[in-house]
Amino acid sequence: MLARDLMTEDPVRILEDRSLREAEHLMREYDMRHVPVVDAEGVLIGMLSDRDLRSFIPFDAQDGVPDLEAIQKRSEPVTAAMQPDPICVTPEDEVVSIIDLMVEWKIGAVPVIEAGSDHLVGIVSYVDVLRAARNSL
Repeated sequence: MLARDLMTEDPVRILEDRSLREAEHLMREYDMRHVPVVDAEGVLIGMLSDRDLRSFIPFDAQDGVPDLEAIQKRSEPVTAAMQPDPICVTPEDEVVSIIDLMVEWKIGAVPVIEAGSDHLVGIVSYVDVLRAARNSL
């Protein structure tokens, strides 16, 4: 089985100049834990996960009072918290290799880029892999 067989094509993504606040809303709206970060031409420049957000933005509720630092950090661009140069695969990569990458690097999603370029064409998440495994049982 290849990445193209189970990837989510044309995934939800966020532009590099958008704020972390926008990324949080996007991830909540689409119930996602990972979002690819792209430039204006659709070239993948990073990945942002809910874990990245939690590490970058401090907990912001002390006795019900919002934390000023958390409010300020949410205004920063997604590039401030994203993982640059993410591990990527192409549509022709074997799913077994993708699983190995996910386990080795402890990542929950891998962006799929066009062979020979960095244009985002899809994403494979652990949910996609589990769904395919379940369907094959």
